Amino acid sequence: MNLSSYESTRVLSVTSINQLFIGLACMGKNAVDSKKYTDYLIVSSNWLTDHAVQEIYCAAGAYGFEAILDLRSELSTGDWSRIGRVKSAIRLRTQFRAIIKQNSPVEVYLRYKLNWPERLILSEFKACQIHLFEDGLGDYLAGLHRLTKEQSAMKMLLGVLENGFQRILGVRSARQYLKHVSFVYELVKFRTGDRKQEIEQSTGATYLGIGSEYVNIIKACSREHELEKIPSNSVLFLTPLLIKATNKEYPAILDYSKLIIEGIRAIYPETHVLVKAHPRSPAGLVAMYQRYLAGCSCSFLDGKGLPAEAYLASDNLIAVVAASYSSTLIYAVQLFDTSAYYCSVPESLNLFFGDSIYVDKLSNNPFEPVVAALTQLGACRLDLPSGESKY
Repeated sequence: MNLSSYESTRVLSVTSINQLFIGLACMGKNAVDSKKYTDYLIVSSNWLTDHAVQEIYCAAGAYGFEAILDLRSELSTGDWSRIGRVKSAIRLRTQFRAIIKQNSPVEVYLRYKLNWPERLILSEFKACQIHLFEDGLGDYLAGLHRLTKEQSAMKMLLGVLENGFQRILGVRSARQYLKHVSFVYELVKFRTGDRKQEIEQSTGATYLGIGSEYVNIIKACSREHELEKIPSNSVLFLTPLLIKATNKEYPAILDYSKLIIEGIRAIYPETHVLVKAHPRSPAGLVAMYQRYLAGCSCSFLDGKGLPAEAYLASDNLIAVVAASYSSTLIYAVQLFDTSAYYCSVPESLNLFFGDSIYVDKLSNNPFEPVVAALTQLGACRLDLPSGESKY
């Protein structure tokens, strides 16, 4: 009997808590009842705070992972030179071989965006099945290639040299890995975005919808944490991700947040506002939110190992509002039939929004692709009061 046909190792790489649930939906979609699976979880982003990783560990505890690998220290060398990458590659591969058993077929689940950490993982599992799932809002944006396709000759030459160096390490380019993708998954069937089109053209794979599997997992998580007990007529307010902000900018961020809460109450006068900080928010900013938004008659949510999407499953939630732009708004409308609103980012804060830095700042309207995608997918703009907040 060939035991390998009945056993399989699955490796899930994530850069956020919601990717954990998206990956679980993919694994459930592809699972075979007669197989025994040994699952590993890899945290593969050095942008995550300790609090964000703790939430991922907390959420993952219910799903039976054989081991969880936090690769932040290996990725956070502070040295992305060729020597730095060699060191990180050696350290990462040592970890993989010490923990992950490879005596059975391997399925690797990663986001669409194959950056250095994802490609390094794939280089370690050369005969694996590659499964790709969506990364978030960036996968739905169109027009970015048009804005950023021009490159200098020097930049192109450096790119060729870098690809040659990576081949020496056994790490191939993203385009080469895409040719060997087995399955591609999506939560929402909307493929006008540049990345989704590139994935479809490069892989030749058919998109598999995982919307229902994802919703079922999120609803189970919501029930487990008794989110049906949140106050009736609640609105979820997602604070902005401002990873580059400093203490000097915090007061302006707080004033902006208070204006948003005022705008929410203009539409929903009797609502209870639930404030959820982005999991990658600096601890100092989170503390200031908790201290200063208390005067706005809001509840500040503790993460408890929950993605924002878990609150969308509660019947008591009537809307979600993002201080900037968020994939949660897409999932709210398309998967949970919940009203969703985005806010136009104040010009004074543009440079500090972490999730929007991939939009070309040289464009006359750098957020146009984001607003276009959100509008097409059913989110609305929240008009903010002019002047200072009354809070």
